[in-house]
Amino acid sequence: MLPLLCIATAVPPVDEWFGGGGFASEGLDHALSIMLLSASAIYLFVATGRVYRATGAGRFVKVLVLTTAVAAIVLGYRFVLLLITLYST
Repeated sequence: MLPLLCIATAVPPVDEWFGGGGFASEGLDHALSIMLLSASAIYLFVATGRVYRATGAGRFVKVLVLTTAVAAIVLGYRFVLLLITLYST
């Protein structure tokens, strides 16, 4: 997850260099979030097949639960960063 978040953090400045909204762009934020969640789901799909030897519906359910957990963790992480920034400045 950390490499994906690092790559996603590097995209808005590049977008701003080319005349986009950068970090202020809500559309870019949504697109990056969807791409990160999709990349995580693809990785988890491959990983559940190799690690757990999951197949069929069981594999789908595992990927769905793990992807939902990834989304919750990322949202929680962003919220905690907001609180840290809010109360430390």
